[in-house]
Amino acid sequence: MFETLGFEVLGPREVSVLFGLLIGLAFGALAEATRFCLRRGLVGEGSDRRAALGVWLMALAVAVAGTQAAVQLGWISFD
Repeated sequence: MFETLGFEVLGPREVSVLFGLLIGLAFGALAEATRFCLRRGLVGEGSDRRAALGVWLMALAVAVAGTQAAVQLGWISFD
C-alpha cells in the first residue's frame, strides 16, 4: 500500500510518524489561528464560553464519528 503512495523507502511506522507530525502541525496552526481552546469553553465568560464549548464538542463528535467510519470502511485497523 505504501508503494502506491510514493513511500517506497519508508515503512508503516515511519509513515505513521510523518503523518502524525503533519496532522499535529496543521491542527496546532489552525488552533492557534482560531483560538480553539477547551479551557476557554469551560471557564470563559459570556456567550464566548458557550460558543467555544459548542465548537469543541462538535469537533470531538466529528473526530469520533470519523474514526469509527474509517474503521468500518477498513481504512484503518487497530489490530
